[in-house]
Amino acid sequence: MRGISFFRVGLFFSMFFLFSSSCFNKQDNDITKPNVPEYVLSGSTLDYVTGEPVPNTQLRIQSVAMLYDISFPTRTITSDSMGNYTIDPVYPGSYAIQIVKDDCLLKPIPIQIEHENRELSLDVPQILYGNQFPHSISYDWNGTFQMIDSSHPYFAMIGSKGLLLTRFYNNGTFIGFYFVTTDHKLTGWHYDTLTEIDFDPSDIWQLEVGRDHYYAIKYPDSLMIFDRWASQLQQTIATGIVMQDIAYNPYDKALYACTDSLLYRLENNTYNATLIAELPQAGMSAMTWNDDKLYLLRKYEDLVYQLNKQIQIEKIYAVANFSDNAVWNNIYDIYFDSSDRFWGTVR
Repeated sequence: MRGISFFRVGLFFSMFFLFSSSCFNKQDNDITKPNVPEYVLSGSTLDYVTGEPVPNTQLRIQSVAMLYDISFPTRTITSDSMGNYTIDPVYPGSYAIQIVKDDCLLKPIPIQIEHENRELSLDVPQILYGNQFPHSISYDWNGTFQMIDSSHPYFAMIGSKGLLLTRFYNNGTFIGFYFVTTDHKLTGWHYDTLTEIDFDPSDIWQLEVGRDHYYAIKYPDSLMIFDRWASQLQQTIATGIVMQDIAYNPYDKALYACTDSLLYRLENNTYNATLIAELPQAGMSAMTWNDDKLYLLRKYEDLVYQLNKQIQIEKIYAVANFSDNAVWNNIYDIYFDSSDRFWGTVR
């Protein structure tokens, strides 16, 4: 009997162990995570203007927020000889994809992957290398160390010199001149006091240098005209258009103005606004002439559009530092000096 009892007890524990193991395995199966769906992101790298394929373009993609609990390491791929690319797999969520152009890492493009494959064509701009104008500069004024600060990140250039409306921290308003050296630096600062100042410099929207005058936009639609040699305000004219910028073209010796979508010529002497053309893109915020071509800044894209005399887009540029290839963001104003070097301000 005792032997039978031990047998029964042993059988009971064996059955309990098997039953418990089965239950635990069933619980393990119940908490198994579902498979993460995989999709494919594909498309082409195309020239921003012509739409032609841009082969062998490097792309960098990284995750921003994944819908599932999965890691997606940053990947770098290159489009093929026809400009086609494929990223496989990708998972539902938010990503940022960046174009690498001439060793410059362009602004991230946000993309979303839903529960399906995604096709995405990427427009590839050219690279325009430039130099950033400083927001402030130290200056020895009568032996006293001062800091000059721009009331706005707007400036103008003529030849190898530039112009900036500035304010001392203590008092006064000045027209500041700088000279550009061959190694893309600024030197030789000099300041002249503006006479007959009856305006708030914070209202100045843009600046330009013409043959005999300085010009400034007093927001929103007034053109301020200064004598270039005496730094004296001569007159203020209401143009009737909300100007984004003004630009002097030395080839036809005329001053132009643009709204965010229209180009005007401000006639000599009268400065009446004559409509020239509708711009190819809306949203323009700054412009300048160089080599008889019009350059327009589309501010929120941080792209510079090169237009011919027929106001047609020839090239579209992203801007990068001349010194280190860092791409510019939040660009406010653009100019070329007499050596065709590009300058700009950023905030």
